Amino acid sequence: MEARDNPVFGRKVFFLNPPYQITQFVVSRLRDDEYEIYVIDDYKDAKNILRHYPDSICFINIDSKLTLEEWLNFVVSLEREEALKSIFLGIITKGMRASDKTHFMLHTNVPAGFLSFNGNVTELTATLSEILNLNGARGRRQSVRASCEHDATASITLPTPIGDRAFHMIDISSVGIAARAPAAYAPVFKPNTLFRNAPIHFGSNHVQGTLALYAIKQQEKSITLIFLFTAGTPNSVKSIIRQYVAENLQYEMRMAIDGEPKDETDYSNSVTFDEDAFLVEDKGD
Repeated sequence: MEARDNPVFGRKVFFLNPPYQITQFVVSRLRDDEYEIYVIDDYKDAKNILRHYPDSICFINIDSKLTLEEWLNFVVSLEREEALKSIFLGIITKGMRASDKTHFMLHTNVPAGFLSFNGNVTELTATLSEILNLNGARGRRQSVRASCEHDATASITLPTPIGDRAFHMIDISSVGIAARAPAAYAPVFKPNTLFRNAPIHFGSNHVQGTLALYAIKQQEKSITLIFLFTAGTPNSVKSIIRQYVAENLQYEMRMAIDGEPKDETDYSNSVTFDEDAFLVEDKGD
């Protein structure tokens, strides 16, 4: 596998055209392991999205939507576009003839691997985790964080000398929360203070968490309160947060290409190499 320098903040991971089992089981397990995972259902959106996220990893399921020849042309077109050359490509398939696999690999560069999926989601998840770790997908991050700036419902309620007060959350992860408070509250909050069973609201979710105030950042008109969840935080709370984070990141991905035209390339007609190099129709061995 090709070795490259891994980024400090990790890599975004995309699954293009994943089958149901991968979407429902593999993706969720990888998100639980704090990989930043996205799903692209339509290959016609793939290039637009990936142009916004250089140095990411993209696993392409080539078993549906396009023929093998068309997927081959699609992958080659990704490799040949300057803006997409930094994407780590991987291939997922339930199975193909050995000759077709060899042909595909001879004409494409897939540094993230060529994976055969036999329906065993546990095995595939373990293999993907190895590939993601090798390519620095997590980076030095402990968790995947999502912005709450656009979510008017996102708040944490804290005790103050004048009663409980809800403060808008800036971002959230399964490890901690950042919230904004008016600068006048600077004398009220002290680092290392423990807040037990603080009500936390985001989207339609209402949970409680015990958090330690890790740090306070002073701005001109506000302060940023940085909290860490304590070690005893239930896994059920962390799962709800991870789901919210994933939905927010997926939404941001879709908004990144809002208004951009879909890829209408006819990949069956894209001549990427000599005529005798194309995949041939499987007529049986």
